[in-house]
Amino acid sequence: MNNLTPIEYQSQRILTTQQIAESYGTDTQIIVNNFNRNKERYVEGKHFYCLEGESLREFRAKNQIDLPLNLNKFYLWTEKGAWLHAKSLGTDKAWNAYEMLVDEYYAIKSSQLPLTIEDMIIMQANSVKELKAKVDHIEINAEFAKEQAVTAHQRIDAMDNTDLIGDMRQRLVIKDRRYAERNGLTYDAGWRDFRQYFNTAFHTNIGLKRTYYMRDKGIKKMTLPEYLAVTEQLPDALRVAEKMLKPSQIYS
Repeated sequence: MNNLTPIEYQSQRILTTQQIAESYGTDTQIIVNNFNRNKERYVEGKHFYCLEGESLREFRAKNQIDLPLNLNKFYLWTEKGAWLHAKSLGTDKAWNAYEMLVDEYYAIKSSQLPLTIEDMIIMQANSVKELKAKVDHIEINAEFAKEQAVTAHQRIDAMDNTDLIGDMRQRLVIKDRRYAERNGLTYDAGWRDFRQYFNTAFHTNIGLKRTYYMRDKGIKKMTLPEYLAVTEQLPDALRVAEKMLKPSQIYS
């Protein structure tokens, strides 16, 4: 990933569609097609920025990127946007590239501050635009979220009345499912949060280590609980899962 030209927008590292495609070993049209098929999953300001008009002219002036003169819309992808693209592709190369992007590209935070009043005004205007997009997204899904919350509480109550004694791997799976349902998340999103908390707690990258382990052992498919079991990390994983279920303890 060292050959990527660093690009920053809104004080964070971002990637162009072409950079995403090259990193994941595919072409830009596939990235565009995946985005168009799953637009409802992408939130502007969280997963991507769509530059047009004045914002595109500003970006073109400040960055040495060769853009077509007749271009009227340009997409930039955040770390979370890159994760969604890796998920859409679902290839080992895409996931490996995403892990390296997180470690070697997105992790480098910008220390540059706006140099002019105009810069600050533009950043503030963009922030308002991003906030409006998030609010609109929340309002659209409010009723659906309420229904999910009711269902989640019903399932959690049922689980609380069930004997959860089992092996550590089973207990970890149950705790992650309970965390996802309490927070109105998908099952996959619950595991994503678990990886983040685990990595923070033990200063590691569990996803990348699992990838290396599978490559070294010649394993094509292995779930995270399976990997934690064979590497004897389930006790640590259960402690993290317990804290996730008690938000006040996550950062203690």
